[in-house]
Amino acid sequence: MYSISLLSIIEVSAMKKYELILINEKEKLYNRLATLLFILNAVIIIYFLYSRYDKIIKNSNPYFGIILFILTAVGFIFKFLKKEKGPVFLFSAIVVSLYWILIGYWWMSMTMTILFYLYSLSKRKLNVSFSDRIIYPSVPERIIEWDQLNNVILKDGLLTIDFKNNKIIQQDAIVPDEINEKEFNEFCIEQLKS
Repeated sequence: MYSISLLSIIEVSAMKKYELILINEKEKLYNRLATLLFILNAVIIIYFLYSRYDKIIKNSNPYFGIILFILTAVGFIFKFLKKEKGPVFLFSAIVVSLYWILIGYWWMSMTMTILFYLYSLSKRKLNVSFSDRIIYPSVPERIIEWDQLNNVILKDGLLTIDFKNNKIIQQDAIVPDEINEKEFNEFCIEQLKS
């Protein structure tokens, strides 16, 4: 029994694996929405700093709000000047959420945290993995077994996944240089037959 499990481990490790990166066609829209969200937060924070000064004093130091706003603005500007989308964006999102908590609007902080999380999900790399099964980058990650499919084909950078229940996923993909479309399609046909 031990030799069978060792043999199956060797077979799994010897199996071919292909990875394609799906093109995120809505990336510009998501960036615009994030920009609008930051601007809206900035306007509301400025309004609160001037009109609700007495509430801010009761809950925190007013200079802390101003410092947080400046740090957020610097992080936001740095994001666009350097095209940085990782740590600076995360820092700015944390600062905005922290500010809302400090002035007593925890529900606004929760809303901003959820929106920033959804934005970070929309900016991730969309890798589709093909091996003994297909791992598709949805939320949550979708595992597609080969026996659920009629066909999988890659033609001129267009990936088509045809399900037996008449659903189709069709999306443009970035095909790495090391992947040959013909070999990939043959691999998929082989997996569909088994």
